[in-house]
Amino acid sequence: MEESQWNEEHVETFGVYCKSFYQSSFGLSAQQIVASTSSSSSSNSVNETNNTEASKVMLEALDFYLQYDATAIEMTWMNNHQLFSTDKIERFADDLKSCGFLQHDDEDGQTKFPIIISSDILLKYTQVRDDQRRNVHVEQMSLRMKRLETILLTLPQISSQTTSDNIPKSEKDEDGKTHPLVTRNSHIKHIRSIISLYMEKYKNNMGCHSFIAGLRSLIEKQLSAEVGNKMVQWTFRGSVLTECVINGKVAQEEYLKDSLELLLSFLIRIPTPNDDLEKGENGETKSSVDDNDCYLSFEIDPYISNTRLRAVIDKFPSKNNLDVRPTGKYNIGVNDDIRKNASGGEDEPGFMLYMVNWSDSFCTVL
Repeated sequence: MEESQWNEEHVETFGVYCKSFYQSSFGLSAQQIVASTSSSSSSNSVNETNNTEASKVMLEALDFYLQYDATAIEMTWMNNHQLFSTDKIERFADDLKSCGFLQHDDEDGQTKFPIIISSDILLKYTQVRDDQRRNVHVEQMSLRMKRLETILLTLPQISSQTTSDNIPKSEKDEDGKTHPLVTRNSHIKHIRSIISLYMEKYKNNMGCHSFIAGLRSLIEKQLSAEVGNKMVQWTFRGSVLTECVINGKVAQEEYLKDSLELLLSFLIRIPTPNDDLEKGENGETKSSVDDNDCYLSFEIDPYISNTRLRAVIDKFPSKNNLDVRPTGKYNIGVNDDIRKNASGGEDEPGFMLYMVNWSDSFCTVL
């Protein structure tokens, strides 16, 4: 059996195959793959290794060499082995050769596979494989985080947040008086509808529970007597959303959009510097958020009353049905803002009758 005529270029080429495979298996789109590889310093052409099947076969070849002692492999056994049939070796001979897993005899033109690869060289291959898998995972996290930020910028905030001229979004009544939207009965119905649809889609998915529990906890804290009219600010990592697994897959765009629409229906985003906002179990400061994550901070709309907040939290699952701790951190009175309508003095009249006529269960809460 021939000894490997190995060199560093073989491992570099193998790394390009690994990157192509993990980008495909992790769900990166073709456009994202091109963007992420266009700045690669590798001398190997990415286009040559964008074939997912070929990339998979290169990883299988490494597993083959790692699992079996190449000096004891018999060709008759290997040819009958499902992993590397003669047909597969012939189909991917050029790829295998470029990675150093196969050799051609210049004299007789015969393909030689398997060959002897030392344990030290195999270790180099495994290091490259593990590095590429980790790099693509980080790359994907970064892409999802950027997508989250893009969606967040494009979605309208439909509560009573201020516009660029610092005037609250509002609606006029029959007398021409303006009111913040969250004081209107129809708008609370709209918020409750958003929550109901969200919970119908995601409440049975364990990966979403920490986010749902965190949002529910924010409302509970804002309603607590000790807080009074001070604003409670909720801060959590963006990766809580971007790395959430839904039905076996990392969060797709639909989940990101649904989650942000839920937040913006009655919360207001607060600009947050990416400082050390989390503490360890023993109170020690944990490291700052990395480059592939961000912090998101929100406060409840200051014009929403306690009565209407109770109507909102009524659409959330109970604590007993949420199996994890709330995500994020809560700060009270971070700035000078206070609640402007906690008692409901600015609320549209007839709220209870409106809810009863809507045939909702809210009447049991009040």
